[in-house]
Amino acid sequence: MKSADFARVVREYAEKGYDLIVGVGAVIPIPDVNRLANAFCVGAEDVNEAVKCEFLFIGSFFDPPKAKEVAIAQIEAGADVLFAERFGVVEAGVYTAQDLGGFSLMGGRTSPLVMRRTPSRPPMSRP
Repeated sequence: MKSADFARVVREYAEKGYDLIVGVGAVIPIPDVNRLANAFCVGAEDVNEAVKCEFLFIGSFFDPPKAKEVAIAQIEAGADVLFAERFGVVEAGVYTAQDLGGFSLMGGRTSPLVMRRTPSRPPMSRP
């Protein structure tokens, strides 16, 4: 998925009054991983100030069962968007979200992003 496509979607949600929770699933908290995950969240916050990012780490570079647990935990915590920082976490997030339903896959196989079809919370009240 291109950054501009994601920014457009986040901006559209903001215009409709939704605040989004981005669930970030990553491998381990090291500088290279943190840089990518934080950049993604800063970009989302740039187009929608109400975006909140929640980070969970699987604790190793490849652990599909743990990655699936992270995806489920993010969804149960109300994540509207699942961003997976690395292969393995990506697949687990995609398949888990599809199994649970109510989510759509955006982007291609190399940079997938999973979004809830309808945000989990009602629009914010605007003054």
